[in-house]
Amino acid sequence: MSPFPIPWAMCRPPHLPHIGIISSRRSADGARPLIVHNIGLGPRLEDRLFEFPITGHYRYDGPGRLGNAAG
Repeated sequence: MSPFPIPWAMCRPPHLPHIGIISSRRSADGARPLIVHNIGLGPRLEDRLFEFPITGHYRYDGPGRLGNAAG
């Protein structure tokens, strides 16, 4: 799977939008890709893909070619 950004809707107050990048590394059980994100503590590589509701997903295919990966 190619890395691409995943926006989340934060479930905890203040319910701010958040974005993470799917990495090529996998969770300890191999079931999920790890996410690179920065929620205020500096960049982290963590198993947090399904911690918050996913509000979209996008793929970057080069300069000027960012689009919705779902269609």
